[in-house]
Amino acid sequence: MKIALWGFYGHNYGDDVMLNIIIDYCLKSNIDVEVIDMFDGCLKETLKLKSVKVFNWKNSNKFEKINKLIRLSKNNVINIWGGGTIFTDTEGDGNYKIFKIIKILGGKFGYLGVGIGKLTSKSRINKTSYLLGKSEITVLRDEDSYNRSHKYSSNNDKLYLAEDLSFIYFDKLEKNIPIIKKDSYILITWRNLRNYMSSSEENILMKKVVDYSIRLKKNKGYKKIVLLAINSVSDTKSCIELKTIFSNRGEEVVFNENSSIVNITKVISEASFHFSGRLHGSVASEYYKIPTLSLSYSPKIEYFYKSINRNNFVDIFKEEITFDLIDKITMDNQTIDFKEKVKSAHLNFDYLDNYLNKGKRHE
Repeated sequence: MKIALWGFYGHNYGDDVMLNIIIDYCLKSNIDVEVIDMFDGCLKETLKLKSVKVFNWKNSNKFEKINKLIRLSKNNVINIWGGGTIFTDTEGDGNYKIFKIIKILGGKFGYLGVGIGKLTSKSRINKTSYLLGKSEITVLRDEDSYNRSHKYSSNNDKLYLAEDLSFIYFDKLEKNIPIIKKDSYILITWRNLRNYMSSSEENILMKKVVDYSIRLKKNKGYKKIVLLAINSVSDTKSCIELKTIFSNRGEEVVFNENSSIVNITKVISEASFHFSGRLHGSVASEYYKIPTLSLSYSPKIEYFYKSINRNNFVDIFKEEITFDLIDKITMDNQTIDFKEKVKSAHLNFDYLDNYLNKGKRHE
């Protein structure tokens, strides 16, 4: 059976990590896979060395899109959305419109390694219920999402739980690329928050992080402060704003603009302290044992920290950042064993294998 792979690929670190892992799985398993480039993420260039087919959805006309959907609705194709918080109020809606058309055309779809975010909108809840009810296979990446999915789905025998796919990537990279700490630095990976608060509110939060970063650098004797955009579109704008605020404070910072997943992982893994704004920045940071304060804008960050029994985050809508918390994190020598999470992450592919093998028997 062929896989058509959909996702938020091309501009966001966490999603591109998922893409990397899923493509590797398909190639090793001799599965015919085609990636749908929904957001003009230059995926054809990114994946050319792996010889993976890519269809540029965003730059295709209406006729080309309809023709592609007809082809992807054939009996020997499963459309998979891979990774990300896909069921939310404000962002992902499960790829509702496209997957509904595929279903109407007689096609199949599913989800691999996905999460459920804040979901209160009646319209979004109805879309989620429809999609989970029609999905061939849905693998949720955290226990909270898995438990909530049962509330929305009438198809509970096709819901599965496995750890986030990113753990496979970090485990693989750690075994192949040694981490060498050359400089001591504070890293800030800011998540653009314009969908969650006003620009003035975000600016106030930025200034607090800037002031605490300068204070921490001085207290600990770190050599520099580095800014890194985990989303190469929206977060880049935030990094530029942060750089201006630092400059106004008389502090020159480094803006690392290399958005490759290898570089982002390297910069995170070699940091001395990390102010993290996105889930997979935090996951990478905790995996590589970097002292981290995560700025939680979504329940998914709290879910992650609950799963590793740590409280290295602040709910930016309810809590204040304090230097006491930052200081406490820098002195925390607790280590976390991620072996079980890596093992559980591989369950994503065990469940998918089982589904694909059933499909082969019915072909």
